[in-house]
Amino acid sequence: MYKFQNDKFYIIGRYSSNPVLKDIRRTNYDSDQGLIAKAWQKGEFFLNSGVPDYGHKARTKKNVHDFFNRISKIDKEVLEEMTMKSKSFYLKAFMDSKGFQRTSIIVIESEKIKLLKKRI
Repeated sequence: MYKFQNDKFYIIGRYSSNPVLKDIRRTNYDSDQGLIAKAWQKGEFFLNSGVPDYGHKARTKKNVHDFFNRISKIDKEVLEEMTMKSKSFYLKAFMDSKGFQRTSIIVIESEKIKLLKKRI
């Protein structure tokens, strides 16, 4: 979960049953990059398939960067620093109590394909 402040998202909570992924490595994220920016603009974002395999070869890394960059601009270095190589995503922005502006966002992600289901 992230709080929006001063054009950045600041982490206010993180959960993972995987001890490697539960550690907080970055305290903030730019508001104009990646899936978090896409969900912030639209209110929510869902992606459940189509993510290329992450890998260590330059061509594989380029495929992953190109895929995400087509959805929402993201610097190659930012993407490569991420330790969780997710394949399913659901992001939802939350409004203030008066419903005037977005204040925070939650990111739910998994390394498994089609793990999440969106209910309408």
